[in-house]
Amino acid sequence: MRGTIRRYNRLLFAAILVLTAAIVFPKGDPDIGDGKDTQFHEWSMMVTALDTSGLSLSRQIMGTIILRSLTQTLHGTDYRIRSFDEMEYYREIASSRAQNEIARSLATKQNERDLLFFRGDPEWRYARNLKNIENDLLKLEENFLAAQAVMPYITPLPPIKIRNDANSDWPAAPDSGGEYKFCTDKKLDGFLTGSLTEYYGRIYLVLRLYTLYTRSYSWESAILFSSEELTNAVSEISGRLVAAVTGIEPAGLFVRAGPPEAMILIDDNWAGRGEVPLREHTPGEITITSYADRYVSASYPLEILPGEITELYFNLTPLSLVSFTVDAPDNPDSSVFLGSLYVGKTPLYMELPKDQISFISVETAEGETGTAVYRANAVRGSAEFIPGDALFIKTGIPVSPEEKRVSKARNNFYSAYGRLWIALPASLLTMGIVDNYINAYNYSPTMEMYNAAKASSWIKIGAYVVIGLAATETVYRIVRYLMTSGANADPIARFKPNTETSQ
Repeated sequence: MRGTIRRYNRLLFAAILVLTAAIVFPKGDPDIGDGKDTQFHEWSMMVTALDTSGLSLSRQIMGTIILRSLTQTLHGTDYRIRSFDEMEYYREIASSRAQNEIARSLATKQNERDLLFFRGDPEWRYARNLKNIENDLLKLEENFLAAQAVMPYITPLPPIKIRNDANSDWPAAPDSGGEYKFCTDKKLDGFLTGSLTEYYGRIYLVLRLYTLYTRSYSWESAILFSSEELTNAVSEISGRLVAAVTGIEPAGLFVRAGPPEAMILIDDNWAGRGEVPLREHTPGEITITSYADRYVSASYPLEILPGEITELYFNLTPLSLVSFTVDAPDNPDSSVFLGSLYVGKTPLYMELPKDQISFISVETAEGETGTAVYRANAVRGSAEFIPGDALFIKTGIPVSPEEKRVSKARNNFYSAYGRLWIALPASLLTMGIVDNYINAYNYSPTMEMYNAAKASSWIKIGAYVVIGLAATETVYRIVRYLMTSGANADPIARFKPNTETSQ
């Protein structure tokens, strides 16, 4: 009878213990969910649709453009730096989950032990099974105490997982008050939402980032821009967003270019003209390019670091220009175009970039046209346009007779100059040898030395003559070259009447 009472008391104690464990350690976790969750190993977020109801119908497409750009930017992020508060949040959840799992196993094992009493096993089998279960309970209790004492390890730099495809639809943002449930249902660590409205003809973009560990919108940023500034505005606010998502400090960027009208592009996106004021930018590798009319363009790749300000100065080099005159003798005041750009009326003086191909066309008042593709690689040039013909110079300028004369005069000058520098040292060496013979005769005045000295004096005179002739030719050739190169040149490109169809 006493054994039976003890068993009933033991059963009652086990039931109370199971009930207490169920109350203290409820099954599951309403914040995270049941089972193994990947939130501890990666940071998962989603981009939701922007509220574009404040825009006109013609502008609502901007919402899709902005979302696609933001999603592509977020796909390029690698990892997130968890803050101390965020680490503590996930550490407490992981610890609670580990303890809950052990508590459920402990309650199950205690229930199994109490049910042994009702199985009706023989005394020896009951004692053996009871001992095994008691040993298991001791191990579970030790594990439970260990789980309480040791906090689980949480990844401080989890990889970022974006749950959107840049070319797919974006889900609607949750209603106010439903953000937390939205995250827990979809197993997200956060989501991005925002709105687009019109403000005095411009567009006002607001982005907000909701994070699970704060249970609130932990980041918000806004930018005001015009339709023409869309690309630049999205690039700027994307840098802020990446800094908020990754936890990495944004970098500062300042760019100045000369001349003041130079265009500045950052990663092929328009950034400004002449100067880009100090702005935030996503850390990483970028390429800055600057262009200006009649200047050599420049491009510079660099890496900007988080929390640092990078300053870059461009001083573009002017292009070498070639003077060029365009005329239509039979049709004055004809329109001249450089490419598709109207540049003036004939006769027209132009300056073209050297060693670059330029497309020049002339159109008369009657609508007749003449065209030429010209590569400016001469000091100066001119073109006479007679409508009705078309000439294309693709590889260079035809060599005119004047240019041939200039080239011949230049080559003759170089040849004469070279002969002077060959004759001068040879003659000086010869005169030095002759002086030795003459000095030898002065020390030893014999007939043999006299004849040698006399012959050497004629050789010395010949050396003087050679130097004089070489110097005279050099002076003549340089004067000839200067006079020839200064003469008027024939037109480089000439358009002549053609009764046949232009080729």
